Amino acid sequence: YCTFVREKEKGKIFVFGLNNYKQLGLDHTQVYFHPSLSEAFSDKNWLKVCGGQHHTLALDSNGVVYSMGRKEYGMLGHGEKCTDLDRPTPIPALQDKKCVDISCGSSVSFAVTEDGEVYAWGMGTNGQLGTGEEDDQFEPTKMGGKQLEGRSVLSVSGGGQHTVMLVSPK
Repeated sequence: YCTFVREKEKGKIFVFGLNNYKQLGLDHTQVYFHPSLSEAFSDKNWLKVCGGQHHTLALDSNGVVYSMGRKEYGMLGHGEKCTDLDRPTPIPALQDKKCVDISCGSSVSFAVTEDGEVYAWGMGTNGQLGTGEEDDQFEPTKMGGKQLEGRSVLSVSGGGQHTVMLVSPK
């Protein structure tokens, strides 16, 4: 997959790993074995950057979520007509929400809002999106279910075909 490292002093983002869908923000679709500065991340103050198999999510200091990489299964969150993205692009469906956490699984994406809601999108094959269905979601969809009733989500983590959340009572 891919790895992101933030320089402590100046906040520059260095990347390495798979870049076959330009998910690292570098111009060449090759594997990078050593950390390289990604200019795609040079214009924001990033709180968190995470990678899935072929996509990347980034959260800036204003709570805006960005995605880039492969469009497959809707994991970028830009709708069914989305194309692959080679630069961090804000996710329209989350523009009116301030997010505090993000996570990627292999082919899924997650965002937690300051209100304790969690949104999921991408591959839904094994129910990991928490929608009660196994359909792929091409835009962020609020997760629900009785396990989340009366609870605020603090953090989320996605894996290959599962999702884990840290919650607290409301």
